[in-house]
Amino acid sequence: MTAPAREPVDAPSWRPAVLGVIAMALASFGGMAAVTALGIQVFKVEKREFHLGLLGLAEFLPSIAFVLITGIVADRFDRRRVVAVVYSFEVLVFIGLAVYVRDRPTSVMPFFLFAALYGTTRSFGAPAMRALIPAAAPPGQLTRVVATVSLAWQGSAIIGPVVGALANRASRQLPYEIAAVCFTGSVVLVSLIPRSIGRAHLLAPEGTKQERPTLTAALEGFRFIRRTPVLLGAISLDLFAVLFGGAVALLPAIVEKILKVDDVWVGRDRLEDAMRGIPASAAVVLLAHEPDFADMAALDPRIGL
Repeated sequence: MTAPAREPVDAPSWRPAVLGVIAMALASFGGMAAVTALGIQVFKVEKREFHLGLLGLAEFLPSIAFVLITGIVADRFDRRRVVAVVYSFEVLVFIGLAVYVRDRPTSVMPFFLFAALYGTTRSFGAPAMRALIPAAAPPGQLTRVVATVSLAWQGSAIIGPVVGALANRASRQLPYEIAAVCFTGSVVLVSLIPRSIGRAHLLAPEGTKQERPTLTAALEGFRFIRRTPVLLGAISLDLFAVLFGGAVALLPAIVEKILKVDDVWVGRDRLEDAMRGIPASAAVVLLAHEPDFADMAALDPRIGL
């Protein structure tokens, strides 16, 4: 079966989606650069691998703690405003880190605190941003926008850690200053997205009363995933890939204790790990520009998502 031809879309219709993709790419780049430097600096304080594990735990636990709230926030409020507010708090987090590391740090506890704050803000910002960009897609161009988001994220994953490690070598606070500038730019770009897009999901049919958030509604997403095997399989695969891929957090210890080279190699090793995503990026480009491959319904009419 051949996918239907796509109608050409005028440039102004693409503007909100382009703003969202660039904002997401800037935030991803800045965040990865800062997190790479954070791991290097935490290990430098006491040179304990256990602290690298605790650092990852501090970033991850807020996502679990607020899992039932973050989706409701993204669905009940203007997503554009949610992202702008969250990214503004992340700017403050990175400014705080830059101030703390200006003098040589002697304790890892403030690092854990800042990591937990960053994880908290990210747990609220990520769902809102992931939903905002598709909402900004021009009619009939959702697949291409989603593919472009994936490509932009992969590019950030390749470049961000390298820049973070190089910036850390130049100055302890420079990676966080770069991250703060990136997130500030993201706030500006998100603010330029039309308000109607950020609030589109809040427009209910006339006479419809919006239900109050309940625990049952919050858990509906889990029930939907359990009832949809293709989603359950994809999410489970991604879960285990991220779980075992988290070993890269130990790179600062491996580089210093085993390889015995300069910590700038943390960025190089992260680059080599991320370079494996180049074939995935090529597939993304193919999906974005070839409708016959991009439209799953055209490939298999039995798939209905």
